[in-house]
Amino acid sequence: MLKLIGALLVIISFGVIGMVLGRNLTKHTEELRQLQFGLAALETEIIYALTPLPQALKTVARQTKGPISKFFAEVSQELNEGQGQTGGEAWSKALERVAPYLLLTEGEMSCLEQFGQGLGSSDREDQLKRLTSIKMQLATREKEAETTKNQFQKIWQTLGWACGLVLTLMFI
Repeated sequence: MLKLIGALLVIISFGVIGMVLGRNLTKHTEELRQLQFGLAALETEIIYALTPLPQALKTVARQTKGPISKFFAEVSQELNEGQGQTGGEAWSKALERVAPYLLLTEGEMSCLEQFGQGLGSSDREDQLKRLTSIKMQLATREKEAETTKNQFQKIWQTLGWACGLVLTLMFI
């Protein structure tokens, strides 16, 4: 009886691990969508509503979800609290603090870091160009992430259950 309970726990544990890994692929795609939405909202606030950057970021934080919302809120807070700090410096600090909670790749983080360097330091036309560019880059990466998700999500889930079953059979 104890062996049966142990075997079930091993199978279930590996199955759950596979499901979590598969779900992370979906979350990664969702984070990229949230970033694009947030940057589009930021564009609207800065370019069309002429909202000051700290307030625009705070508004975007309220419109987005999860770690992306936290990121925009952190940038806004950093700008409000930092004495003489540029938008790029605040962006970098917030990105560094929130990075452990994001499922973004190094390439995606690098794109965000590069975008942030010029944030708030040029005229509206340049800001619009930079926002358009980063949104296009993120859209491309979202398509890649969606393809990866479609290819590997079921594989991770099936592999988790299969590994649990194989391990159980090896030890019984």
